[in-house]
Amino acid sequence: MDTSQMRFVALLLTVVLTLLSVSGEKYFHYTTKNSGDAIKQSGYIQSSNTGAVGKGVYLTKMSPFVYGASQIAYNNWQNYDTAKTKRVFEIEISSGVKDADLNQRDVYIYTKGNLEFKDKSWIYYDWPSGVKGQLKVLASGTQFLKFSSSITTIFVVVSFSFFA
Repeated sequence: MDTSQMRFVALLLTVVLTLLSVSGEKYFHYTTKNSGDAIKQSGYIQSSNTGAVGKGVYLTKMSPFVYGASQIAYNNWQNYDTAKTKRVFEIEISSGVKDADLNQRDVYIYTKGNLEFKDKSWIYYDWPSGVKGQLKVLASGTQFLKFSSSITTIFVVVSFSFFA
């Protein structure tokens, strides 16, 4: 394979990877230790029937790497009780999320029922101290990205066979 063919394959591969990649925004869901462990075990966050703007899964873009637990607690629940910030899910979501429009609070709602981790990139953190940035990763998943990499491998093999 000559240099121009290799450049073409590289360009084509870049385009395919871009089209296959997860292109969502990062949201955070804060909860208690027990609830977090149950969510991790089940593989989804159950939609709430009650909440400030009704049924859905409540999220924020407030990162525990930028804000402390008391700031996030006040944003999410209008109090400084950090009991519901001990576990954190960081989830990349590409659709179904809308701004809850709660008077300058950073609150979003996932409106498509239960928020399943399947086909999403996610990380589950332990945050006992509540100090910004001091988290421990407990689990993560990137099922979609694993699927994409196998498609990429097939594509590369086919591409090299085509140009050989």
